[in-house]
Amino acid sequence: MKLTKVIGLSAAVISGLLATSVQADEDTEAFPLVFLEINTTSADTYLQYHGKALTKISSGVYEEYRWGGTSCGSRVLTEQHLTALQGALDNPNVKVAFRYQDGQGLSKCVVGFSLVRKGYAE
Repeated sequence: MKLTKVIGLSAAVISGLLATSVQADEDTEAFPLVFLEINTTSADTYLQYHGKALTKISSGVYEEYRWGGTSCGSRVLTEQHLTALQGALDNPNVKVAFRYQDGQGLSKCVVGFSLVRKGYAE
């Protein structure tokens, strides 16, 4: 094998590694959860995303977080995660701080979350 082929192969491997670098998790502040949507496998939007949640941030704007589907790939939530989010939606004294990674388009994909009792400060 010629040296130029080895160098070309090494450059391709390095550029591939850079393109698939690990994405850092982003953490949000804790805000009230105001909306929770869970799609079943028969829903028209299930292939796009398996579910989404909205929080209302301090400026009054809604922030959307998704999981699963083409928007968020392998970033999925279990039934226990969804139960915890449902509890936060039902309790006005609990806020949610999502941990997310960027997904397809402008999607924010849930990779974790914290439930915070209103008024709690570290």
